[in-house]
Amino acid sequence: GWEALVAAEAEQERIARAAEAAQKVLDDAEAEKDGRTAAVADEEAAHVRAVAGTAGVLNAKARLDADSLRLQALTEAMRRIEAEPQPGSEPCAAVVGFLRDQRAEPPLVAAAAHALVVPVGARSEFDAMVVDAAGRLVRSCEQTVRARLAACAAPAAHAEAERLGAWAVADCAWDEAREAERKWAAAREALEDAVKRRHAMEAALAQRRDALTTAIVDETLLGHRAQLLRDAAASLERLITRSSAWKQDSVGLSTAADDDLAASHSDEDEAMPGTGGSPDALMRAMTPIAEALGLQVKVVPEGMSLVCVQGL
Repeated sequence: GWEALVAAEAEQERIARAAEAAQKVLDDAEAEKDGRTAAVADEEAAHVRAVAGTAGVLNAKARLDADSLRLQALTEAMRRIEAEPQPGSEPCAAVVGFLRDQRAEPPLVAAAAHALVVPVGARSEFDAMVVDAAGRLVRSCEQTVRARLAACAAPAAHAEAERLGAWAVADCAWDEAREAERKWAAAREALEDAVKRRHAMEAALAQRRDALTTAIVDETLLGHRAQLLRDAAASLERLITRSSAWKQDSVGLSTAADDDLAASHSDEDEAMPGTGGSPDALMRAMTPIAEALGLQVKVVPEGMSLVCVQGL
């Protein structure tokens, strides 16, 4: 009925407002997602700049670390050369190679290649002088590298912290972007569900409206049919009455009372023009009404004075 339709329309309005709210949530989530994506791009660019800006300091420290390790090994080699009777050829070759890399004086390099392999007890004064000069050069370089390492320790630590900080900020931006993506996906799914509910409710509401319209039409038609039935019943009653009167007239039994009865129905005959007073004429007037109601009118066999309307 009307109450159910009004309730359905109210429910449809509520579902429509929910769909609009879901659309707004999705729009906000999409805006946040786009903002987080842009933030990721910015932070990644900042990380790249931080890496490039700190590369010089960190690469220099890395080279100094490598030099320090090499000089530590050379210092150990010189200790063996200076103290052990038979230091072996490997430490001597490492020191000679270092002297060449440092562009030491060629006479020193040539003399070191011989003096360093001479056992401690067999070295001449010249050999001892060459070994001492090579040792001083190695230790001097090691001290220089240590001093440079100490000097760049703070800048390198700052550069490393800057690089790690930029990476951490970019990683947080990625986490926030992934969370914004998750919220956007959830909002989109919620909107799709709300739209489906709205469409389903619109279809159900349309069905309710169609059903109510059909019910109103049926009720109207039923009232019209009821009126036709009432008209048919009145016509049938007149038909039966006139059929009886016509039968009496046909056998010569008409009386003054019959004349009065005929006069009493003269007005009704005028309302049904062309009917006359015979059953056939009345049947012709009755038939359209009966057919409109899906009924059939016929005269019962002779000897009976009634007219039958089949289907009532």
